[in-house]
Amino acid sequence: MKKYSLVYSKGSHFIELLIFIGLSILVCLISDQYLFNPFLLVLIYISYIRGINNYLFTVVISIITSLFISVPYGLEVGIINITFFFFCLLLCLFKKDSFFKRYGSFLLTNLFFMVFYLIRYFSLSNLINLSISFFVSCILLYGYLNFVNCLIEEDKEFEGRAKVIVLTSLSLIFYGLNGLYLIIARLIHILICRTCSPIEGALAIILNCFILYYVQNCSRLILISLIVPSIICIFLNRKLVFSVYLFLYVIIYLYFSETFYKDPMFYQGLVSILISLIIPEKILDKIKDVFSREETLTLVEANQRLNEVSNSINDIISYLDIVLSNSIDTSYSPVDKMMNIVKTKVCKDCENRRNCSLYPIIKDSIEYEFSKDNKKILFDECLYPYKIIRQIRLNKVTLINEQKYFDEIKNKNDIYLQEIENIYKPLRSIFSSSEILRRKKSLLYEELEAYHYHLSTLSIGHNNMTFQIALNEKEDISKVLTIISNCMKKTYYLEDMFYILSLGLYQVVIVSKPLFKLDLHIISYGVNKDFNGDNYLSFFENNHYYLILSDGIGHNIDASNISFFMVNALNAYRKIEEKVDNQIANINSLVKSKVNDEIYATLDYIDIDLIKGTMEIFKCGSFNSYLFRHNELIKFKSNTPPIGIIYNIKTSSLVKDLMVNDILIFMTDGYIQEPEDIIQKVLIDNFNESAQSLASLLNKELSLKQEINDDKTLVVIKFQTLKEFTNMSS
Repeated sequence: MKKYSLVYSKGSHFIELLIFIGLSILVCLISDQYLFNPFLLVLIYISYIRGINNYLFTVVISIITSLFISVPYGLEVGIINITFFFFCLLLCLFKKDSFFKRYGSFLLTNLFFMVFYLIRYFSLSNLINLSISFFVSCILLYGYLNFVNCLIEEDKEFEGRAKVIVLTSLSLIFYGLNGLYLIIARLIHILICRTCSPIEGALAIILNCFILYYVQNCSRLILISLIVPSIICIFLNRKLVFSVYLFLYVIIYLYFSETFYKDPMFYQGLVSILISLIIPEKILDKIKDVFSREETLTLVEANQRLNEVSNSINDIISYLDIVLSNSIDTSYSPVDKMMNIVKTKVCKDCENRRNCSLYPIIKDSIEYEFSKDNKKILFDECLYPYKIIRQIRLNKVTLINEQKYFDEIKNKNDIYLQEIENIYKPLRSIFSSSEILRRKKSLLYEELEAYHYHLSTLSIGHNNMTFQIALNEKEDISKVLTIISNCMKKTYYLEDMFYILSLGLYQVVIVSKPLFKLDLHIISYGVNKDFNGDNYLSFFENNHYYLILSDGIGHNIDASNISFFMVNALNAYRKIEEKVDNQIANINSLVKSKVNDEIYATLDYIDIDLIKGTMEIFKCGSFNSYLFRHNELIKFKSNTPPIGIIYNIKTSSLVKDLMVNDILIFMTDGYIQEPEDIIQKVLIDNFNESAQSLASLLNKELSLKQEINDDKTLVVIKFQTLKEFTNMSS
């Protein structure tokens, strides 16, 4: 899902401007004087922080709308806007970012007009009304600022209190539309039932209805028909909301009014219910995404939490260190013990005991049996050969029993240490990953400071970054992008940028997006219909495409199991171990230790970077892979044996820069041993066909020439460029 999901996304400034224009009209229609309109300053402030264009249009449209209502009201709104802008300019003199600088213009304008009205029209009722208006205005600002932040960033959670404030006041914005107001209010209630959580939605609906009853003095029938269906439906499945709401609405009017069919309000409610039916599900899903969003952590929040958990992680690692250091010592074996007895009881009187060259021969004889050669050397060079032989033979039975016990202990100890290491390694990985992110962030701050660029706030996602920065000129953003790309080792592009006048900073959104795409198709089938000895994983992750392909030896269930284990275990190890060669070595060790029979599997590991346009391949005993470029076929061979043959496997990768229109072919050995001519002919003749068509043609031609009946897997990938996107920095 795109990060900037609803209002704030690339190319949506015009839509945002239209929203502010519409809100300016609606808010000014609510009342014919500022005293009873707490929405006005909230709208002005939010449009101001969202950009100068939004602010100017909001000011002009609000003044024009209020002038149509009455000239004094229009002048009043104009003076409010001028006062607000004056306080904004005044607060720009403050260099230090603070709460007062951020919200001072809103608070000072509110207080200024509160004092102005009290001096001119002082009365207890006016004091109460102005105090309530000021208090409500501040509450609304809190709620709608949180709402705007949720529209901008998907990492932000919509707070419960802010959610209730927004839902309660949402329909009140349309209060000035007179005849349409009740239709819109009921429609918003139905949408709340279909998108929001029950408790917060119910609370908002009840508050909204009581405010409506207070300001409009509507009948009890209207109030009941608004509250009861909404409160019941909000606890139901969203698919049932329409039918249940309609049923309850009609039942309430039937019960309270015998002539309901003559009441225009009844038909207004029916119109609201019918309109809710035609709203597309996609819009409802987007609204639900904002109002029901679970908390996700940005890097800033993650770093704050990291400080809290780092001590706990360090304690766990320290405990594991103690456990590892206190495990049973198996380095001193029974053979070493026997050797020490010989040295202390037999060799103690020998002059050459310190530099004796016979110790290796004696140790070898203790561990195994005395050979003729060892006996001859011992009798020729040793002063006490009979004593040594006698001492060893006396303790031989004890030695055998101790050696057996020692082997059992050593085996259990190795398993014990491995289990601890299995706990240890992910902890190290998690801790080091968080440390890496923190260091990258610190490095980013330091690097930009070195070039005299100061970041105010910073939020980093997988493929995007949002920050506020002070720039002398707007064009400097291209230099900032270069610095950030070098630090983060990713290519970032400018997604959006606007100036926050109140802070004197630019709000910048940059993204790391793929420049290339893949058209790919995979064909895989086995000789045995019940199982396939070939297994693969194919997926996209963080602007990379991964293909893990394994071919188990044979056509039976064991071949299928070993290849299935291979691809899934390797995918799991990716999350723990960063280096691919270490991942493969770990998988090889697991296969050798867990599988007693002589069974093995080939492996292809492919990583295609869709930003840089590069490919990295690891091949372990697998069939040849091919790159088709400019009518030439380039072959990639394996230089490593299959997984599960030798204990210590060493792998190396091939890194290749890809070009647009390159075609990649990966396959197992189930077709023919030399498919190059067929592949080249098919690709030359059908170069412009899709990957699916090419895969079908290749599978058909290669199957006709097959030499053995074997499991088959064929992967065809066409490397393509995405459509050019506009880089706003240019």
